[in-house]
Amino acid sequence: MYKIGEFSKLSAISVRMLRHYNQLNLLNPQVIDTESGYRYYSSKQLKKVNKIQRLKELGFSLSEIKEMLSTENSIQEYFEKREKEVESELEKLVNQKKMIQRSIHDLKYKKEPLNYHVQLKYFPEQQVVSLRSNLPSYQEEGKLWGLLYEELAKEKVNLQQLGQHKAIFHDKEYKEKDVDVEIQASFKGEITLHSKVVQIKKEPTVKAATVVMNGSYHQVSYVTESIACWIEDHQYKIEGKMFTIYHVSPAQEEEVEKWVTEICFPII
Repeated sequence: MYKIGEFSKLSAISVRMLRHYNQLNLLNPQVIDTESGYRYYSSKQLKKVNKIQRLKELGFSLSEIKEMLSTENSIQEYFEKREKEVESELEKLVNQKKMIQRSIHDLKYKKEPLNYHVQLKYFPEQQVVSLRSNLPSYQEEGKLWGLLYEELAKEKVNLQQLGQHKAIFHDKEYKEKDVDVEIQASFKGEITLHSKVVQIKKEPTVKAATVVMNGSYHQVSYVTESIACWIEDHQYKIEGKMFTIYHVSPAQEEEVEKWVTEICFPII
């Protein structure tokens, strides 16, 4: 048997952390001397210590580790769940890296982030094919476009009939998940659909404050700031849902600098 200090050296875990494990009932001393209060650990407990440390390295919390070591369920479920979390974290980190690189580029070439020209536009009534769904996040919008084109292909729709492509964001407030997004493609002539998910509808005339943005979407916050200032200065009010028109989208052009997007806020 080993005193807590000795076991600390053997396990490469601080005494403070061993006491914390004990409080969590994650790793308890083998024996506690009732008279002296000394804590004694067994060499056999090093196997459990190694499991705990390994699971910590994989990103599991102590509460999760406690559950994993005490449950009778397959540990594979926990690893599969963690794998999905890591994939999501990696995606966020990749996006953050891109934003940092673009910010460095903007600083290097002294781009003015708020130099956007706001226009007042009237969008005429138009016929559209429409697909609306709740998505896990705004980044999932591309999958919605893929589904729309898949459904149109099933209906043998001539894609040459399609014109303006836009996305409408129906939530009354900004949401980080479970976002209500509708995508639309305008068309002329006649289209007949039997799809259960894609609709044909008429979009009314819309008056909107807009900015045509070239390049990456990381500029959107600056664009909305410019539009907000313009709306306030011209004594308008937002009336309706924000929408985005994709003049040149990532699906059409891989080079980010060639993307052309119009951010629109309906106003009265």
